[in-house]
Amino acid sequence: DVCARPRSASGERLELSQRQVGSLPPCTFFRPLLLRTCPTGTARIGLHRTFSDSLAERTGGKVPFWMKTISGMTSGAIAVCIGTPMDVALVRMQADSMKEPEFQRNYKTVIDALVR
Repeated sequence: DVCARPRSASGERLELSQRQVGSLPPCTFFRPLLLRTCPTGTARIGLHRTFSDSLAERTGGKVPFWMKTISGMTSGAIAVCIGTPMDVALVRMQADSMKEPEFQRNYKTVIDALVR
């Protein structure tokens, strides 16, 4: 009985059975995923737009490719720093659900997974 099928970093599916997940609802694993994806994506796009507008203003509208590249890499790096704590919570919650019941920490929320 599959409850959730998130993908690991290598792309393989992690199948969690109801027995492994226990009493946690399936949405428990998607909260940190959304909390990581939404801020990271919007920060990356917003920062890139801000950097690009600033560069266009400084160069008179014609931004060289290398400046666009630096703008994209910088905005991506800053956005990753924003999303990494939520990624840590996602990994902790997934790993905890696969442990034997007596060794589980039973995280209740994303904040709980981050604090512990």
